[in-house]
Amino acid sequence: MNVDAVLVALGAAILTNVWRMQDILPQLGVFRPAILSIVAAAFFLLIDRSPERRERRFSTPVTIPLLVYLALTAALIPASLDPQLSASFLVKETLATGALALMIAAGVRNGRDLEWLVLVHVLGATFYCLYALLRVPLGPEGHWINIIYYDNNDFALVAVSTIPFALFLLQSGRKLWWRAAGLLATALLFLCVVRTGSRGGLLGLIALLGYLALRHRTVTARGRMGVVVAAGLVIALFGRNQIAATVTTLRNPKADYNWAGNDYNGRIELWKRGVGYMRDRPLTGVGLAAFPVAEGQLSEVARERMAHGQDVKTLVAHNMYIQVGAELGLIALAVFLFVLYRVYHTAVLVTRAYEPRDDLNRSGLFSAPPETTLPRLLAASVVGFCFSAVFIAAAYMAYLPLLVGFAGAIARVAPAWVTAPRGRRTYAAPELADVGVGAGSVA
Repeated sequence: MNVDAVLVALGAAILTNVWRMQDILPQLGVFRPAILSIVAAAFFLLIDRSPERRERRFSTPVTIPLLVYLALTAALIPASLDPQLSASFLVKETLATGALALMIAAGVRNGRDLEWLVLVHVLGATFYCLYALLRVPLGPEGHWINIIYYDNNDFALVAVSTIPFALFLLQSGRKLWWRAAGLLATALLFLCVVRTGSRGGLLGLIALLGYLALRHRTVTARGRMGVVVAAGLVIALFGRNQIAATVTTLRNPKADYNWAGNDYNGRIELWKRGVGYMRDRPLTGVGLAAFPVAEGQLSEVARERMAHGQDVKTLVAHNMYIQVGAELGLIALAVFLFVLYRVYHTAVLVTRAYEPRDDLNRSGLFSAPPETTLPRLLAASVVGFCFSAVFIAAAYMAYLPLLVGFAGAIARVAPAWVTAPRGRRTYAAPELADVGVGAGSVA
């Protein structure tokens, strides 16, 4: 495996933007590593002359939709309720993580490069989980308080979405220590989802497990059911309170403040207000990262509460789709959904390219070629992310650009016909020598 400066910088960007190593190790924060690593990756990509990177550098199914979405967020700044806030967020967060997605897609030369970035991603997750389990205090209900950078709901989404990549190491690792790392990470991520106490994370985990059970066909049906049963036992053993709370909510939703009618802080009322912002400002929204501003300025409930001397909280949307629609308008929401679709569909297209070989690859739980597993597991990660995000304002988290970047990288290193327009697409299984994703693993 030829790890060069570009890959090192991209790995550092993943560790600092997604897994916040500078918050766990504060001495690193002096160097602003999240931004520095992205700048370094851009510099090394600019001076790189390797033909693998120069070919189809930004020609991926996700690149144009992502660029259109980023352009829209920039163009809507003047219409924001707080243009200064939106402009600052655009520069510091949105453009930086968008650039990370583009550079991951452009920086991967072959399957081995992509596998190395997945390894770095999973090792970062393992370190974060261990730190949280050992150092973050628990509240009276057994859930974390003051977790590093993320809140409990945010981290539940990140953990759920990372589980498929840990399974990739477990299933396709060439070396024993890769598989050991995958097994450890998988166990820690399951435990952390339960420890967050996030019902949205739990529902996302259930959706992820259901998708893997039905769609991850490089594993025998018996193996898939075994994984689901084992995961169910872990959830039942460590997450009894979360399961009980979720079942209680589903049986009697009006007893929960999130669903109870007219509770100002509940998600239902919050989502209603978000839909109202979309209705009032359908083209421009209230502004990038300005949903809390709208809660204080546009919400009739907030004005009434202030008039009566009651507390007004600057709440976030607690739903990724309402967040984007309310902050950026319906056109941007449509483009955002198209980006998500392209990420998932790209993974599915690459997966289909190997379907004729699936029967040959079903050799059990712990062995399948990387090119047959990573696209499927990326699709599973997108499913877990999208389901969990129904309850979480996740549109601007660094994790989504990571998924976009991985999808772009998979598309770039796969044969060009795999993601070609429908009329020029074929589903004949490529020979191993022509494979992009995972080719380095079998060469």
